[in-house]
Amino acid sequence: MNVLFCILVLFNQTTHIDTSEITFDFKDADVRDVLRAIGIQAGVNIVVDKSVEGKITVHLEKVSLEDGLSMMLRANGFSLEKREDYYFVKKMEKERIKEITASKDRLTLNIKNIPVDELLRDIASQSKINIVADQTVTGEISGILFDVPLERGLSSLLSANGFILKKSAGIYEITRAGGKPGRRKGLSVTVDKDLLVSLNVSDGDIGDILDEVSSQANLNVVRYGEVRGAVNAKMDKVPLEKAFSLLFQGTNFTYRKVDDIYLIGDKSLTSPAAAALTSIKLIPLRYIKADIVPQFLPQMIPAENVKVVKEQNAILIFGTDDLISQAENFIETIDLPTPQILIEAVIVEFSKSAITEIGFRGLYAKPDTIVNTLFPHLTYTASDDDINDILNVIGDYLNLTNLGRVPSNFWLMIDALETKGKAKVKARPRIATLNGNEASIDVGWVSYYRTTTGTVDNPIYQLHSIDAGIKLRIVPWVSSAGEITTVIQTVVSNLKAIGPNGLPEIARRTANTTINIKDGETIAIGGLIQTSDIETRESVPILGSIPIIGALFSQTMTKKEETELIIYITPRILE
Repeated sequence: MNVLFCILVLFNQTTHIDTSEITFDFKDADVRDVLRAIGIQAGVNIVVDKSVEGKITVHLEKVSLEDGLSMMLRANGFSLEKREDYYFVKKMEKERIKEITASKDRLTLNIKNIPVDELLRDIASQSKINIVADQTVTGEISGILFDVPLERGLSSLLSANGFILKKSAGIYEITRAGGKPGRRKGLSVTVDKDLLVSLNVSDGDIGDILDEVSSQANLNVVRYGEVRGAVNAKMDKVPLEKAFSLLFQGTNFTYRKVDDIYLIGDKSLTSPAAAALTSIKLIPLRYIKADIVPQFLPQMIPAENVKVVKEQNAILIFGTDDLISQAENFIETIDLPTPQILIEAVIVEFSKSAITEIGFRGLYAKPDTIVNTLFPHLTYTASDDDINDILNVIGDYLNLTNLGRVPSNFWLMIDALETKGKAKVKARPRIATLNGNEASIDVGWVSYYRTTTGTVDNPIYQLHSIDAGIKLRIVPWVSSAGEITTVIQTVVSNLKAIGPNGLPEIARRTANTTINIKDGETIAIGGLIQTSDIETRESVPILGSIPIIGALFSQTMTKKEETELIIYITPRILE
């Protein structure tokens, strides 16, 4: 009704139609109804081929009947042919080109809109090869090849048009990718005699790729369940097993090679194929503790697949071969030798203040020059002036935190000062530790004091201990450049006095620092100063020990002494 109504309006219901100026206006109208209405209204004969079907939409203003029909039909894929006394309408024929030259080794062709079965028959006839195509191989095919190897050219042409070429026992077998008509998948696969895989896949089915690879490489393959999924990949001459690993990466599938058979299936531990596709491997660790490995494992290695074997310092991995390989590669990157650092410390107490002497000095005197034997066959001699110069040099160093590499005679100077009584080396501890681990040095003593409780008649005595001395906590870190970042915590404490209540008074000095130094450089921690009163008695031998008269030949001195504790720390990286 709508189509006839448009035609009546179009021709104004006149008895004579001017076919030189006609307006065509149709929307979603059946093409056969439109042609029938135009023929009736214009008084022309129109014969429609049975291939003409579908709907058309067109609007043309004031055109001739023949031009309007031709433009309308051509735009919708039909042709108009004017014969003696009628117009013939049919489906427009596609352009068709077929130029094929094929031999047993080479192929040249230029084809357009050629049925694929017709193409295969012509190639097989000319080249004398055996080609078998299954029922899914239908449709038309187009392409241009110039003097290419027959097998490679045929494979590329078919792959570009959604087909797979396989060769088995001298017979070329052709099927549609995915095994379903109309499913187009780009697929080009080549496996050479050295089992190097080259492929160019665009939205290809992984099952089809496996079929092609296993066919060309003559592999023994067992599949568990359906192996399907879209893959995009391009690789050139990749070893077979690496190609499998790359193809399955990011999918739910994996493979395992047992003897010369490839087992392929779902890699989930809960799948039916788990027993066949998974294995167990013990990975021993050389340098790090096994129990810290699980916390660093990447997400691709599930925690439930990993067990720690502490007794062997090893990791037990459950899973597919590729999962085990990933775990081995990861563990290899973290299981590296841990640097060890030797911490050498020298703790020296220097006299800093002048000594005030109170009392009567007797006839006893000390020499002004010392001779100190430091090592066999090595003697260091110093006078009072030399000692003062040494103190000045050390004083310059003490103003720095990082002394760098100290001079070779630095420690000789300290020994000389100790012999002179102006320094005292309290300890020379050495301790080694692993990178990032704490080294603890404790140079101290334990003293006891007594407290009394209860009543006068029934006193209760208790003995208490006091820990004092020098405690060092050192955490060194070695960088890739060989520098050492050192965190140092120092606590120096001593018993200052016993208070009026009989309780001890503890003097405590602390120093904390973090410093970055090079291997073998020395850190100095100073500023730990204390003042104490020292009472001493000196006498002339024999005469000083005579009662009453001996006081004339002896002296009692009270000395106020200020000392500074300097701690020298030298970290060294052990090979």
